[in-house]
Amino acid sequence: MSIIDKALELKTRIERRKQERDKAKGAYGQVMKQIQDEFGCKTLEQAEKLLTKMQKQQKQSKEQILKETEALEKELDEHD
Repeated sequence: MSIIDKALELKTRIERRKQERDKAKGAYGQVMKQIQDEFGCKTLEQAEKLLTKMQKQQKQSKEQILKETEALEKELDEHD
């Protein structure tokens, strides 16, 4: 393979990588816009904090539902 062929191949690879980079930037931008529109987060850090908060709330809600379900089952068993 000649030096010209190698240079052309390298140029093609570089262009392909640039296209992949641009595609990734576009996808990132779309996701960040969706996060901002739906959750009001302007940065990835804000989104991560909100996610952690929401996961904690979900866990607490699940625990509360389980506790109430157990209490209801116990009450129903007592009436049988």
